[in-house]
Amino acid sequence: MSHEFVTLTIPLDVVPGQRLDKYLAKMLPEYSRAYFQRAIQDGFLLVDGEKVEKSDLIRPGATVTVDVTPSVVRQLEPEEIPLDVLYEDDDLIVVNKQPGLVVHPANGNWNGTLVNALLNHCDSDEFEEMIDDDLRPGIVHRLDKDTSGALIIAKNQEIREKFKEAFINHEVRKVYAALILGKMNAANGKIELPIGRHPYNFQKMAVVMDRGKEASTQYKTIAFSNGVSLVKILLHTGRTHQIRVHFAHFGHPVLGDALYGGRPQQSPYAAARQMLHAYEITFAHPRSGKKLKITAPLSEDFIEALRALKLPLPTGARAL
Repeated sequence: MSHEFVTLTIPLDVVPGQRLDKYLAKMLPEYSRAYFQRAIQDGFLLVDGEKVEKSDLIRPGATVTVDVTPSVVRQLEPEEIPLDVLYEDDDLIVVNKQPGLVVHPANGNWNGTLVNALLNHCDSDEFEEMIDDDLRPGIVHRLDKDTSGALIIAKNQEIREKFKEAFINHEVRKVYAALILGKMNAANGKIELPIGRHPYNFQKMAVVMDRGKEASTQYKTIAFSNGVSLVKILLHTGRTHQIRVHFAHFGHPVLGDALYGGRPQQSPYAAARQMLHAYEITFAHPRSGKKLKITAPLSEDFIEALRALKLPLPTGARAL
């Protein structure tokens, strides 16, 4: 592969004190600031032939060389994607993630993600400085692409680290609303079965008794109608696909979940995605300690499914 380079000499009379990535984005507007940050991180941007740090300032008279070969630098661009903001301050933002939105870039989804939207929305040095090898600035927990609801994002590294610790210590309370096929044997209960990678299908997780990680899911059935239960769920752990796996294990997959059997031929309702919504999230603010309880309104397709199945809205139900 032949490489394409852009070379720029910083004038001697340039105003000092400017960050290198910010200056380059201004001088070469066909590339974004996030692009230059990524190039610096991956070693594709050199100053006087040497690697630099993302926080480095410009050096008058220095020569900057950037490898701009297409596909060499994985770009992370701000994009104007609408966000439903439930709460925001200088340290964090809580959004109501719409179904179908991928949280962060990865293979097959290098743009059009929540992270791209956040880069456009936050527009701050502190947020962009969190861009790491996994392209997940500010992300402290995730929701599956087709799961909607409340999602917390840190706006600086200090708050990000505090949230990571809070999740490890199970100090963030997450309540979900789900539509599941059939009726559980018990109206209320707790599923405590370990979860690990499926032994034959790498796309799936499964209950794996010998090598799975501890997983605990508490649930309460709110209503049952037309072969579907409206269930409120409290997660005590946060394993990948936890709710989907636990309920599918007992023959009650989430309605619309094609991966775990939630779209049978005789489905009571043709849901286009898994009917799973992160309904409520409660946590202590990492800086002030103030308790925040945030509720994410249901998406239109979830409400449509409730109406079609003659199930009630979960807003009046008692919390777990």
